Amino acid sequence: MRRRKLADTVTNNGSLNTLTPYTLTIAGKSYNAITADMAIGGSTNAIIHLVAMAGRAGIKLPLEQFDAISQRTAPNAVNAAVIG
Repeated sequence: MRRRKLADTVTNNGSLNTLTPYTLTIAGKSYNAITADMAIGGSTNAIIHLVAMAGRAGIKLPLEQFDAISQRTAPNAVNAAVIG
């Protein structure tokens, strides 16, 4: 019951069939995701996936935007390099 209520809150009309990349990705959220990615070291995997998700939603997310955000982002808050 609790999960269904949460799912209804996430979607506009309560139908899980309406949950699409467009409903999850908007320009402001993309900006926040890019900023967070740059703060933890700028994973290229995150860049690939963000561009793909935005593309599926019909949103243009050029690589120049990643560069512009990285120039404004403070130095890495975390060194999250993969080891192994």
